[in-house]
Amino acid sequence: MLHSPTLRAGLRRTSGLRLACAALVAMLTVAALQSHALAAEAPWLDGRWPHEKCDLAPHPDAVFGRLDNGFRYVLLRHDTPKGRTAMHLDVQAGSLMERDNEAGIAHFMEHMVFNGSRHYAPGELIKYFQQNGMSFGGDTNAHTALTETVFKLDLPESSDESITMGLSVLSDFATGALILEEEVNRERGVVLEEKTARDTARSRARQRELDDVFASTRFVNPVIGREDVLIPANAALLRGFYDAWYRPELTILVVVGDFDPKAVEPMVRWAFADFRPRAPRRNVPAWGELAFTGTRAYHDAKTGTTPMVTVEALHQRQHEEDNRALQRRMLAEQLGMKILRERLLTLASRPDAPCSKAFAHMSDSFGLFRQAGMMALCRDGRWNESLTLLENELRRILDHGITQAEFDRAKAFYATSIRRNIKREAATPSRDIAAEIVICLNDDRVYQSARQSLELYGPMLQSMTRSEAEDALREAWNTKRRVISVTGIEIDGLGAGQTPHKAILAAWDAAGTKTVTEWTQDREIRFPYLPVPAKPATVVSREHENSLPAPYDYDRARLDNGVTLLMKTSDAEPDSVEISLCFGTGTARMSEREQRVARLATEVLSMSGAGRLTRMELVQALGGRNIRTDWQARTDCMSISASCLKEDVETALHILRAMLLDQKISEADFAAAMAKLENENERVTGTASGVLGRGGMRFLTGGMGHLSPLALDDVRDITLAELRDFLRRQTALGPVTISATGDFAPDAFVTQAAQLFAGPARPASEATPGVVLTFPAGQTAQQSLEGVLDQAGVLVAYPLPGAITGPMGTDDPQVRDEIRYMLLSRVLGDRLRVRVREELGASYSPSSSTRQYADFPGYGLLVATVATDGGQLDLVQREVEKVFADLAKDGVNAEELERARRQLIAGRAKALRRNMYWRMLLEQEHHSRPGIIARMAATDDVLRATTAAELSELARRTFVTDRAAVFTATPAASESN
Repeated sequence: MLHSPTLRAGLRRTSGLRLACAALVAMLTVAALQSHALAAEAPWLDGRWPHEKCDLAPHPDAVFGRLDNGFRYVLLRHDTPKGRTAMHLDVQAGSLMERDNEAGIAHFMEHMVFNGSRHYAPGELIKYFQQNGMSFGGDTNAHTALTETVFKLDLPESSDESITMGLSVLSDFATGALILEEEVNRERGVVLEEKTARDTARSRARQRELDDVFASTRFVNPVIGREDVLIPANAALLRGFYDAWYRPELTILVVVGDFDPKAVEPMVRWAFADFRPRAPRRNVPAWGELAFTGTRAYHDAKTGTTPMVTVEALHQRQHEEDNRALQRRMLAEQLGMKILRERLLTLASRPDAPCSKAFAHMSDSFGLFRQAGMMALCRDGRWNESLTLLENELRRILDHGITQAEFDRAKAFYATSIRRNIKREAATPSRDIAAEIVICLNDDRVYQSARQSLELYGPMLQSMTRSEAEDALREAWNTKRRVISVTGIEIDGLGAGQTPHKAILAAWDAAGTKTVTEWTQDREIRFPYLPVPAKPATVVSREHENSLPAPYDYDRARLDNGVTLLMKTSDAEPDSVEISLCFGTGTARMSEREQRVARLATEVLSMSGAGRLTRMELVQALGGRNIRTDWQARTDCMSISASCLKEDVETALHILRAMLLDQKISEADFAAAMAKLENENERVTGTASGVLGRGGMRFLTGGMGHLSPLALDDVRDITLAELRDFLRRQTALGPVTISATGDFAPDAFVTQAAQLFAGPARPASEATPGVVLTFPAGQTAQQSLEGVLDQAGVLVAYPLPGAITGPMGTDDPQVRDEIRYMLLSRVLGDRLRVRVREELGASYSPSSSTRQYADFPGYGLLVATVATDGGQLDLVQREVEKVFADLAKDGVNAEELERARRQLIAGRAKALRRNMYWRMLLEQEHHSRPGIIARMAATDDVLRATTAAELSELARRTFVTDRAAVFTATPAASESN
């Protein structure tokens, strides 16, 4: 219920209804121990490492250091991706440290360090990043939360020069922010535009709920702040917060990457040796306590709420330090909660269930309010029945316990997942490891390796009893504060004197009168269940495509039934593999309605399991093996993809086979997908980003919906029977192509695929004419937002040629232009950043992109997208059009070209180390863009050779004013605006 964007994740949680095995196990890797009353706020800010206060050892390869000034650092060597390093500067102060007259100043200060510091003049830092191949927002970013402000650099290389640069920047952030008055006034507009962009019906609904449950506490205060503080804020106010909280004993540097810690440690110590407090440290303001006891009802049916019921048992606020005893308690809680979660999902998957999904979780609001919770997404407004289901199943498990079969299965699940985390850890990018270390430290948790987690939890799982898990679950739900919520649904039929809140409590009490008995619906799940063909397919050809230099070589094999296998091996992501299966017809050859059916089908199927198994049954059958799958309706084919560990490749192929040959669409998954689209409808129709994304793309494609996000209005009249018929027809069509990229053995893969995908050849999809998309050159359109938000935005687009689909070399001007459009878009985006964001403060995140399509002949576009508030739309539109006109008239200068070039080359180097990039490249080469691999191999050469004169000429040819198409999103006509 109480999902805050600023949760301190001491115990890692699942998000929403996902059942990813790794996420479930990740909950256990950082737990807390010794609890004590909060004599003062934020007691973890004592300058000590978590492992210095408990019986858990930290990661054995990490270097934990502390300077005399109290500044701390963590250095960890990790070579995924090779040659790169991530740096996170963790300031352990956020919005909860603000005084009443500083609401939003912690976040404002996060912005200000980028706007001038000791070594980087205002306006120069972003250029400096770009000159070093780093993109703003991608490789350089920051966030502010309740108790932290974290600055992140993803260095393109691990050289001494690059690391020195990163340390210089972060040292300036901590010690040398200029906070000039003129820069404060300039950045204020950006902060207010970010506030506008975050203001949605859903965020307002979340705020109403926080205001109700956490009334009288500071936890209700939004991190973004209040306008009555932000508008008059000056340099002195920001300086006061900066000097009080950006101090050495509250700052930790985390460096993870492909480097030698012994060489880097002296560099760190030198960079931060002179870090000194600039003002006395303030006391943390009192945060407040929950003001209610007993069972409390909450109801909200306004726009932005999801049709759901939730039950939350909240414990009083406490800080918990880390040690083994509580780790064991947390493990026991998670075992019990996993079993309750599986029961709820099983019941919700029934055709007659009152809810489309149901879930249970153990988490903590704001990292301090421990809570057990359940939720159910209601079908057709059936909140009373859904609430009854939750109450009955909670009482069933608390009164009658769990079965031995459930307990054994849950223990096996966690044991398997924890073991496999060792291999997953090796493939985890350094930036994610750095982020995880920061989470642990700010939650006063010991950061350990995956192997240490196995050594910790393995013996615990072996010795844990069923009664221990039952007792832990009962204790988790045994609180003096319970919140029963119904949202997104009007409660009708109220009698005299009855309110929605009274009706909710009455329904809960009535559910408690029903008799519940022991759980008897457990059954063994078997997978794979499809019989394996008696005879494998014959490999009729096998070749290694090495006409291009490494890494652009790959393997190709063909089976006698027409199945094609494409394989690209790489150890860049150790033990990780990406697999895709392509078949059927692409949406580019479907009518408007057919493509909507196809895309809705993939929305539904992405919530399903494999074949006849539900999502929950598949998770149970896999027993802790983490194989992620996804369906897509692509422009060139239908596809199913799987991500897995190397040892799970054969199981992943079994899953893909079941999905291709025996996939079912259940009523529950259909209802859940429709509910998801309904829940997203407010964003699609009521925010600037939603209207620009959907309405704008429809306008830019001549009214077609093939490239615009799927929305509720697109699918209201599509039936379950129609989806099932579509799936039946598409899964019967060929040709089938299976692509695999990553750390696997091609010979074994060919053998496995030939065995599992043997059978008769499939008929090819009918050769129907492709859809023609028309760019609206010289036209304008406008669409108003629905609702009350004061958001607006503009798209300005120019037509480009369609994507190249033949084996053309880089000596062809069309090929060079296609590559140079990326440079032009990058230059355009940077000019928009400078003019609209930095100088005018009129938009938080202006952007530009190029899109050239192979499956829609002759169609492409270069588009600038800028969101703003309603009062600045005309100004923003004029400025965007002027940026285009200036590029066409005056061209590109050499300095901005070089910055764009370095960012693109560095970004491509990063992509070459990703399995998903290679999988998509193989698919394009085979399906829609023959020759794309050869062109990608030559892209860096074209980028390096391009001159400012050549790019200026391309801008002149492209940005012809009367070819522009302009789409604006305007605020709804409402007095509240």
